[in-house]
Amino acid sequence: MSICPSCRNALPAASQFCPTCGVDQTAVPPADADLTMAAPVGDFTMTSLPAGGGPPVSLPTSSDTGSRFIPGAMVTDRYRIVGLLGRGGMGEVYRADDLKLGQPVALKFLPVGLENNPDRLQRFLAEVRLARQVTHPNVCRVYDIEEVDGQHFLSMEYVDGEDLSSLLLRIGRLPQERAVEVSRQICAGLAAAHDQGILHRDLKPANVMIDGRGRVRLTDFGLAGIAEEIEGAEVGIGTPAYMAPEQITGSGVSVRSDIYSLGLVLYEIFTGRRTFEAENLAEMQRLHTSAMPSNLTQFVQDLDPTVERAVLRCLEKNPADRPATVLAVSASLPGGDPLAAALAAGETPSPELMAEVGVRQGLTPVRAMGLALLAVLLLVGGSRWAGTMTTTNFLPLDRRPEVLEDLARGMISELGYTEDVYANPADQAWGVITWFTVIAEVGEADTTGAPWAELKNRPDAFSYWYRQSPRALLPTPNRPPIFQRGEVRLTNPQPMVAGEVIVLLDAVGKLRRFQVVPTRYSLADSIVEPDWQPLFALAGLDMAHFTPDRPRYQRFMAPDRRRAWVGTHADRPGVPMRVEAGSYEGRPVLFNVSTQASMASLSAAPQRQETTIFWILSSVMQPILIFLVVAGSVRVASRNMKQGRADRRGALRF
Repeated sequence: MSICPSCRNALPAASQFCPTCGVDQTAVPPADADLTMAAPVGDFTMTSLPAGGGPPVSLPTSSDTGSRFIPGAMVTDRYRIVGLLGRGGMGEVYRADDLKLGQPVALKFLPVGLENNPDRLQRFLAEVRLARQVTHPNVCRVYDIEEVDGQHFLSMEYVDGEDLSSLLLRIGRLPQERAVEVSRQICAGLAAAHDQGILHRDLKPANVMIDGRGRVRLTDFGLAGIAEEIEGAEVGIGTPAYMAPEQITGSGVSVRSDIYSLGLVLYEIFTGRRTFEAENLAEMQRLHTSAMPSNLTQFVQDLDPTVERAVLRCLEKNPADRPATVLAVSASLPGGDPLAAALAAGETPSPELMAEVGVRQGLTPVRAMGLALLAVLLLVGGSRWAGTMTTTNFLPLDRRPEVLEDLARGMISELGYTEDVYANPADQAWGVITWFTVIAEVGEADTTGAPWAELKNRPDAFSYWYRQSPRALLPTPNRPPIFQRGEVRLTNPQPMVAGEVIVLLDAVGKLRRFQVVPTRYSLADSIVEPDWQPLFALAGLDMAHFTPDRPRYQRFMAPDRRRAWVGTHADRPGVPMRVEAGSYEGRPVLFNVSTQASMASLSAAPQRQETTIFWILSSVMQPILIFLVVAGSVRVASRNMKQGRADRRGALRF
């Protein structure tokens, strides 16, 4: 079997195309070949550039290298050639000494005969522009591009080591621990390029260097490009053995195309084998577009299953099924830390990323159970303690809300409101209120030093309210925006619709307020006085202990007859009570029981509200902030979708 002069891999007999790189073996030089170590080519004369950039002079070359420069040749009075490092379709690379800075560098020249090719020259210049945008310890640095006698060359970091292709050829595969370390560094370098919107498009073992300290450097951005600018014929350019299916079919390239190539490289690192073996280019393309790769554990029995899952996910035929970012690939390898990886990439880990990372080290069972038990104890103990510190804990709350609701509906019917609109309301709600004026009154009158205990004898310190309406109860927001309505309360929405009923009961189910919104126009021919005795009975009051008084309490309705009484409760003779009532067309529409002190608090004169800067800001800032949050969310979501980091599945689930 012969050797491919491009990728240095074995060629099957009578094969026109290399199954690894796809280079036509009849073409010289191979236009799309790898950058590989130069092979002996025999004796011939090459042109060397003399010091100072003068006219080229003919110098003898070594029969072992066939290079255009012999060791010791000077380029632009600055670089002294040490030797040829590699040669391929994209150029020739020499090791040289930078005499100005006193450090080794690598110089890359266009292949002989292609210096004047406009397309190749533009690609050469683009390599420098793109590579200089990526600054990362795992990416080979490109310094500058220069020209001497019409020949362009670029200077870049010299990596003292060997490429991953030759390393794998020499040792077979890397041990798992070392393979994971190398894989992470490849991911880090590739992620740095992707962060700048750059696709490598030629990721393969030959373009991964391992320096003398074992650190990875990605090289050769000759085919790299800005993701949004790669279209048309540019899509299908690359090394066939390491191209994604969508590149082969010309449907497009993206970050996920590089991730497919990354999967091919990782497959070789962990198994020492190529993902697909083919005898010609057509078969190689068919395998990449339709064949499923073999499981890695078929070749390495003790391989960590998380490695196999991570690599095979990268090799999915559908780009949407691959990881969204290189960061996700790195995090899914054994020992990956999603949070640290996300912070290193400058992004927040998404739920999808967290699902990709595999198993993380958790708590020991003993510690986890101990913490869970502690949490339960704190929850139960905190709830018990909190219950003893609330006012409702000292109130006589012996009836459930359902019982009080049924009691309130029964009062409505008992007081003469039996029509269908009252018996079957369109909407209803209930809640509770603590009357702090009563609590303060108990505290001021206490002489025992334990005012909380006295609340057991004051059911009027608490009220259960029930309201119903022939229309939907839609609360009005207290502040903008208007679409935040909140929950229905006793006075929100305001009882303004004819047919609305409100009933307030104390802690033991006695009536404290009965209120009905009547129609605005009366059809009754005469005003009839209703019987107030049943309402006093429902309130637990003896009407004989009350004397008539002038009505003073104004509600939101206009009764056609108003009444008021003052007196005392049989159980609390020292507490003055006031009852305000009103009727409409012979039926009660208002009956309110309260203390004199709480009623007096309603007599304050109206106050004009001052429109302060703080009030204006508090009124307008909320909708502005909501608008900014929504606009920012749309912006971030659009950016994530363009960069392939959108969590569509999670969004649909939400």
